[in-house]
Amino acid sequence: MATQNPASDEWRCDSTILNEIQKTHSIDAKSIPETDALMKIVENTLNVSSKLYEPNGQEKSALGALGPIIHKISCEVSSNCSETQDSLEQRTVKLFRSLEKFNWDSKIAITLAGFAANYAEFFLTDEVYTKNTAAIGLLQLKRLGQKDIGNNGDTVKEIVTKMTCIAKNILSLKIIQDNHPTTIAIDITDYQSASYWIIYVILMCSLEISGQRVLVDSIKGKIDGIGSHFSLKLKESQEHEQEQKNFKEQYEKLCSKDPKKSIKLKDLANGSVIIVLSSFNIDVYREEVSLIEAFSNKTNIHGRYHIVWLPIGQCKKEAYATLVSNKPWYYLRYESLVIKTDCGSQTVCKKGVGLR
Repeated sequence: MATQNPASDEWRCDSTILNEIQKTHSIDAKSIPETDALMKIVENTLNVSSKLYEPNGQEKSALGALGPIIHKISCEVSSNCSETQDSLEQRTVKLFRSLEKFNWDSKIAITLAGFAANYAEFFLTDEVYTKNTAAIGLLQLKRLGQKDIGNNGDTVKEIVTKMTCIAKNILSLKIIQDNHPTTIAIDITDYQSASYWIIYVILMCSLEISGQRVLVDSIKGKIDGIGSHFSLKLKESQEHEQEQKNFKEQYEKLCSKDPKKSIKLKDLANGSVIIVLSSFNIDVYREEVSLIEAFSNKTNIHGRYHIVWLPIGQCKKEAYATLVSNKPWYYLRYESLVIKTDCGSQTVCKKGVGLR
């Protein structure tokens, strides 16, 4: 078993912080619609993606309902930059209270969208500063009494890009888990910790672009830890999801000597089925085949019953092809018999698999 790197756990919140944000969370918390479309717009706004995305009619309608909460969070993120009496931790928890009705991944998406609006306004104004007198005045008014962002702008952009990637991975992971509950298990506190630190960092970046000096570099380690964790979990879940899909496809169809008579398992649901469990041992197999064929011919069961052969043991592909040729029953494809074990080796399925 792989050992866990202790440094990779440093991003997880302690019990005190977890208790604080859990108190702000409603038991009726819900997901927001069209999160994928929202994140694409956020990517465009934050210049993380160069591919312009235009939501369709249905997405526009769903996202339109989020307008008020995104605007509210955007304003709260901005106002938090001026509340110097509160610590950054207190401001983060305060923002969680405004997001109590949303689940943990939705809290991230909404806050990131609210931040994106402020972030884009800042950098767009900065970009046209030398070309537009209104932009010059706006920038001067916004930065009255504040320091210039200076070289930290690149650090902020780097962190923003990483946060956007993490948010996408978390949302993708949540979708997989909702659709396939048996995928890789993830502790709910991991989502809570990730939500806390992403919103915390959003406030840090907001303070930075507003001209207030904060140690944005100090948080990069936590962001990298969160990114690595959820990137790995997403990869594992995607692989597990694909394995489930492959498993379903492999066992969905039974073969026969006549390709035109291949049948899907669901087609057997309302019929009568005789399942033949047999060894791959050639001598035993031949004896069993003779008995089954004699029984089949004598009782004339063809048409009234479906015969399905499920082998037990190990057999090479070429030998398997010989065994099933010209036999009066349905059987699994050879590839469907081979499954991965926990140690990564290949083995032949046990009896009954595929008809569960």
